[in-house]
This record gives sequence, C-alpha cells and structure tokens, in this order.
Amino acid sequence: MSEEQTQEGTRPEVSTLLQSRPQRRSRRGLALLLFLLGGVVMVSVVAFIAWQALSLGSNTTGTGAVITPKGNTNGGSAVPPGWNDPATYWDPIRTTVAQGLHLSVAQVTTRLQAASLQSTSTPISSNKGSPPDPGAAMTALAVQQGLSIEQLRTLELNALQKGCDAMVAQGKLSQAEASQRMQTFNSWDQGTLNWYVIHAFTGQ
Repeated sequence: MSEEQTQEGTRPEVSTLLQSRPQRRSRRGLALLLFLLGGVVMVSVVAFIAWQALSLGSNTTGTGAVITPKGNTNGGSAVPPGWNDPATYWDPIRTTVAQGLHLSVAQVTTRLQAASLQSTSTPISSNKGSPPDPGAAMTALAVQQGLSIEQLRTLELNALQKGCDAMVAQGKLSQAEASQRMQTFNSWDQGTLNWYVIHAFTGQ
C-alpha cells in the first residue's frame, strides 16, 4: 500500500513538472516574439521619419514651399518654386514683364537695381516701424509706366505662366507641377509676387 501510495503520490508531481516546462518555453517564445515585433516597429518608425525628412528636403527646390522676403509678414524658410530653375524659366518671365511695361529687359533691370540700392540706403527710421514692401520697386515702376496694380498683377501672373509653359515644353516640369506653381503664385499677396518677379531681373 505504501508503494502504491508513493507511486500515486509522485505521479502528479511528475506531471506538473512536465507541464511547467512547455509553459516556460512558450513564455520565452512569446517574449522573444514581442521583442522582435518591437524592433520591427522601431525600425519602421525611424524609416518613416527619415523618408519624411528626405521628401521635405526634395520639395524645397521644386514646386512646393515658398520663401517670403524679409519684411513680409507671412514668414517662411523654404525656397520658392522655380527659384533655382535655369534661364529657360526666367527668360520668358523677364521678356513678358518688360513688354508689358513698354521697356526693354535691360531698362527694367537697371531701374529695379537702382531702386534696390536706394531702398537699402534709406534709414530704417523713415519706415516708421512698419516693414518695407519687398515689391515696392516693381509697383513704383509699373505706376510710372501707366499700369494699375491690377494690371501689374495680371501681367506678372501671365509672365509666370509663360515661364512654367516653357519648362513643361522642354520636359523639365510636368503639367501638374506647373499648375501647382501657378496656384502658389495666385495665392501670394502683391508684395511677394512683385518681389519674386524682381528676382527674375536682379537675381536678388
């Protein structure tokens, strides 16, 4: 009786020991699986952040964000669309604006450069605390040539459209990118639009 009792008494202990081993192994396997999943998630997050950073960097020279000039209240730090584009883009802009002002490209360039030099030599106190209009030189030139502000804006947007069309024709810009640029230009206030066109002539 004592033998049978001892055998029967040890059987449950042996069975519990055998059952506990797979549970320990399964817990280790689960912990390892969770660790691996956590690592995959971390790598995915880092890769996504890096992709976002690269995509934002590539858009700054293309069709995307806009830089605004000093003194403009909109703020911004990205390069405006087309800023670093070749002469293919800027030549039609210069030609169209000059024709609309009834001047040559050289005459417009000279007058804008002179106005730029004059504005930099003007004391800040004369501005009475308000930021200077970055496109004031273009507005003044247009008024001298008999154009209203509305006519100037139409002329500048038409010139920018021709610049975009030239880039599309040469395969350097897609039609969608050109349309996106024009949407950006249309959203600008007059001072920023003037400032951008002034850059076509002075490079500043």
